[in-house]
Amino acid sequence: MLINLDEEIEAQVRDIMRRYPRLVDTKRGRSVGDPFVIAVAQARKLTVITVCADLGIRWVRIIDFFREQKWVL
Repeated sequence: MLINLDEEIEAQVRDIMRRYPRLVDTKRGRSVGDPFVIAVAQARKLTVITVCADLGIRWVRIIDFFREQKWVL
């Protein structure tokens, strides 16, 4: 799925990176989270399957997501 970035999402990314500068380590090429995924979730009031509680974004464990969707494994 592709989402066009808009001003709101870009502003959210800047805020997230300001608050969590170690989220993406460009020197080592490592990331513990994707600030764009988090920003889109925040801007569009979506759910991210990760820990985003500090930003007020609803999150669930993957098994809980499956249960909410009424998926059967």
